[in-house]
Amino acid sequence: MEVAAAEIEGSREDGSAGHISSKNLRLSLLDEPQLNTQAPSIPYSTFAKAEKRLICFLIAFAAMFSPLSSFIYYPAITSLSKDLHVSIELINLTITSYMIVSGIAPAVIGDLADITGRRWIYILTLLIYCAADVGLALQRSWPALLVLRMVQSVGSSGK
Repeated sequence: MEVAAAEIEGSREDGSAGHISSKNLRLSLLDEPQLNTQAPSIPYSTFAKAEKRLICFLIAFAAMFSPLSSFIYYPAITSLSKDLHVSIELINLTITSYMIVSGIAPAVIGDLADITGRRWIYILTLLIYCAADVGLALQRSWPALLVLRMVQSVGSSGK
Protein backbone atom coordinates (compact mmCIF):
# COMPACT_ATOMS: atom_id res chain seq x y z
CA MET A 1 0.00 0.00 0.00
CA GLU A 2 1.46 3.31 -1.02
CA VAL A 3 0.67 6.78 0.14
CA ALA A 4 1.16 9.75 -2.16
CA ALA A 5 2.78 12.79 -0.64
CA ALA A 6 1.28 16.18 -1.24
CA GLU A 7 2.81 18.46 -3.80
CA ILE A 8 5.25 20.80 -2.21
CA GLU A 9 5.89 24.21 -3.62
CA GLY A 10 8.59 26.47 -2.38
CA SER A 11 11.32 28.74 -3.52
CA ARG A 12 14.79 27.71 -4.46
CA GLU A 13 17.93 29.40 -3.30
CA ASP A 14 18.23 31.23 -6.59
CA GLY A 15 14.73 32.74 -6.10
CA SER A 16 12.90 30.68 -8.72
CA ALA A 17 9.86 28.68 -7.70
CA GLY A 18 10.44 24.99 -7.16
CA HIS A 19 7.96 22.22 -7.61
CA ILE A 20 8.10 18.63 -6.31
CA SER A 21 5.42 16.35 -7.63
CA SER A 22 3.73 13.54 -5.76
CA LYS A 23 5.21 11.08 -8.26
CA ASN A 24 8.66 11.73 -6.83
CA LEU A 25 7.55 11.46 -3.19
CA ARG A 26 5.96 8.05 -2.73
CA LEU A 27 6.37 6.30 0.59
CA SER A 28 5.67 2.65 1.08
CA LEU A 29 4.16 1.57 4.38
CA LEU A 30 5.83 -1.80 4.02
CA ASP A 31 9.35 -0.39 3.92
CA GLU A 32 11.17 -0.91 7.19
CA PRO A 33 13.49 1.78 8.50
CA GLN A 34 17.16 1.05 8.25
CA LEU A 35 18.71 0.67 11.68
CA ASN A 36 22.33 1.33 12.46
CA THR A 37 23.48 -2.07 13.66
CA GLN A 38 27.13 -1.22 14.03
CA ALA A 39 28.38 -1.21 17.60
CA PRO A 40 30.39 1.77 18.77
CA SER A 41 34.09 1.20 18.44
CA ILE A 42 34.87 2.01 22.10
CA PRO A 43 32.39 0.95 24.82
CA TYR A 44 31.59 3.71 27.25
CA SER A 45 32.00 3.24 30.99
CA THR A 46 32.58 5.63 33.84
CA PHE A 47 34.54 2.99 35.73
CA ALA A 48 38.22 2.27 35.28
CA LYS A 49 39.28 -1.30 34.52
CA ALA A 50 40.42 -1.91 38.12
CA GLU A 51 37.09 -0.59 39.46
CA LYS A 52 35.15 -2.91 37.15
CA ARG A 53 37.14 -5.89 38.38
CA LEU A 54 36.57 -4.90 42.02
CA ILE A 55 32.83 -4.52 41.44
CA CYS A 56 32.63 -7.93 39.74
CA PHE A 57 34.58 -9.53 42.58
CA LEU A 58 32.37 -7.96 45.26
CA ILE A 59 29.17 -9.00 43.48
CA ALA A 60 30.42 -12.56 43.04
CA PHE A 61 31.49 -12.66 46.70
CA ALA A 62 28.10 -11.41 47.88
CA ALA A 63 26.26 -13.82 45.56
CA MET A 64 27.76 -16.81 47.34
CA PHE A 65 26.11 -15.85 50.65
CA SER A 66 22.75 -17.45 49.88
CA PRO A 67 23.99 -20.93 48.95
CA LEU A 68 26.59 -20.82 51.70
CA SER A 69 23.97 -19.86 54.28
CA SER A 70 21.71 -22.73 53.37
CA PHE A 71 24.34 -25.48 53.01
CA ILE A 72 26.66 -24.62 55.92
CA TYR A 73 23.71 -25.07 58.27
CA TYR A 74 23.15 -28.79 57.61
CA PRO A 75 26.06 -30.25 59.65
CA ALA A 76 24.95 -28.28 62.71
CA ILE A 77 21.40 -29.66 62.85
CA THR A 78 21.99 -32.20 65.62
CA SER A 79 24.12 -29.78 67.64
CA LEU A 80 21.44 -27.11 67.38
CA SER A 81 18.68 -29.49 68.45
CA LYS A 82 20.70 -30.50 71.54
CA ASP A 83 21.69 -26.94 72.46
CA LEU A 84 18.16 -25.55 72.02
CA HIS A 85 16.49 -28.64 73.57
CA VAL A 86 14.16 -29.15 70.59
CA SER A 87 13.63 -32.01 68.15
CA ILE A 88 15.46 -32.33 64.87
CA GLU A 89 12.10 -31.89 63.12
CA LEU A 90 11.80 -28.36 64.51
CA ILE A 91 15.32 -27.56 63.33
CA ASN A 92 14.35 -28.94 59.91
CA LEU A 93 11.40 -26.54 59.97
CA THR A 94 13.88 -23.66 60.03
CA ILE A 95 15.42 -25.05 56.83
CA THR A 96 12.01 -25.34 55.21
CA SER A 97 11.07 -21.80 56.20
CA TYR A 98 14.42 -20.54 54.84
CA MET A 99 13.71 -22.18 51.47
CA ILE A 100 10.12 -20.91 51.30
CA VAL A 101 11.11 -17.34 52.06
CA SER A 102 14.03 -17.51 49.63
CA GLY A 103 11.53 -18.49 46.95
CA ILE A 104 9.05 -15.70 47.70
CA ALA A 105 11.33 -12.81 48.68
CA PRO A 106 12.96 -12.20 45.25
CA ALA A 107 9.57 -11.41 43.73
CA VAL A 108 8.95 -8.67 46.28
CA ILE A 109 12.53 -7.44 46.39
CA GLY A 110 12.79 -7.43 42.59
CA ASP A 111 9.71 -5.22 42.25
CA LEU A 112 11.04 -2.93 44.94
CA ALA A 113 14.39 -2.74 43.14
CA ASP A 114 12.62 -1.74 39.92
CA ILE A 115 10.92 1.12 41.75
CA THR A 116 13.72 2.44 43.96
CA GLY A 117 16.86 1.30 42.18
CA ARG A 118 19.03 -1.76 42.49
CA ARG A 119 21.92 -0.19 44.36
CA TRP A 120 19.87 0.74 47.43
CA ILE A 121 18.10 -2.61 47.54
CA TYR A 122 21.43 -4.41 47.23
CA ILE A 123 22.85 -2.43 50.14
CA LEU A 124 19.67 -2.85 52.21
CA THR A 125 19.52 -6.62 51.73
CA LEU A 126 23.22 -6.95 52.55
CA LEU A 127 22.61 -5.05 55.80
CA ILE A 128 19.58 -7.23 56.58
CA TYR A 129 21.66 -10.33 55.94
CA CYS A 130 24.49 -9.15 58.22
CA ALA A 131 22.07 -8.15 60.99
CA ALA A 132 20.36 -11.56 60.79
CA ASP A 133 23.75 -13.29 60.99
CA VAL A 134 24.66 -11.37 64.14
CA GLY A 135 21.25 -12.17 65.61
CA LEU A 136 21.66 -15.85 64.79
CA ALA A 137 25.04 -15.92 66.50
CA LEU A 138 23.58 -14.39 69.67
CA GLN A 139 20.19 -16.13 69.88
CA ARG A 140 19.45 -18.88 72.42
CA SER A 141 15.89 -19.97 71.56
CA TRP A 142 14.17 -21.89 68.79
CA PRO A 143 11.58 -19.18 67.91
CA ALA A 144 14.41 -16.67 67.48
CA LEU A 145 16.25 -19.18 65.29
CA LEU A 146 13.17 -19.66 63.11
CA VAL A 147 12.48 -15.95 62.65
CA LEU A 148 16.12 -14.99 62.13
CA ARG A 149 16.60 -17.73 59.53
CA MET A 150 13.68 -16.26 57.59
CA VAL A 151 15.14 -12.76 57.92
CA GLN A 152 18.50 -14.14 56.79
CA SER A 153 16.78 -15.62 53.76
CA VAL A 154 15.25 -12.26 52.87
CA GLY A 155 18.66 -10.64 53.13
CA SER A 156 20.36 -13.25 50.99
CA SER A 157 17.62 -13.16 48.35
CA GLY A 158 18.39 -9.59 47.31
CA LYS A 159 21.69 -10.42 45.65
